[in-house]
Amino acid sequence: MAPEAPSRRGDNTHMKLLCSHGGRFQPCGPDGELRYVGGETRVLVVPRTVSFRDLAARLAEMAGGSVQVRAIRHRLADEGVEDVIVTVTCDEEVAHMRDEYDRLRATRPAARFRVYVTTTASPSSAGSKTATTAGLPPRAPSMRRVQSELEVSARAHNQHRPAQRVHSAPELAGGVHMQMQP
Repeated sequence: MAPEAPSRRGDNTHMKLLCSHGGRFQPCGPDGELRYVGGETRVLVVPRTVSFRDLAARLAEMAGGSVQVRAIRHRLADEGVEDVIVTVTCDEEVAHMRDEYDRLRATRPAARFRVYVTTTASPSSAGSKTATTAGLPPRAPSMRRVQSELEVSARAHNQHRPAQRVHSAPELAGGVHMQMQP
């Protein structure tokens, strides 16, 4: 009988990432929360000491090999109401991603760490000068305002009050200034 392979469950030398590629971020629901739709999702196991360059190469290989990784993103492990998506562009940010991975594993061991990969078809494989993109937001992505729970609940509470008319003093409304003399 062959010996069993060691379980990776207690392995502190690797990270198990749930990687999605080929889809796109799209606002969904009444609050406009971002969701990743379409594409494929695969599990990728990488060494904890992986560099940005090596991670990008492994992700490109996972996405089909004839693509270039344009962006690597992940969700913060916060348990807050708002999802925050962070872009990884260098080794230092890979270290921050590893910290988030550790934080998620410590707080919710059964949860999966999600990574989103944006790829560009390699110019040599596309056969033209313009490379096609998958998962990229528009050229000038719209910014979404992050609101606190207090602000949202205060807005909901104030929504039902009728508008109040405010009268300003003539001096403030640009009226004629007259000084009274005794």
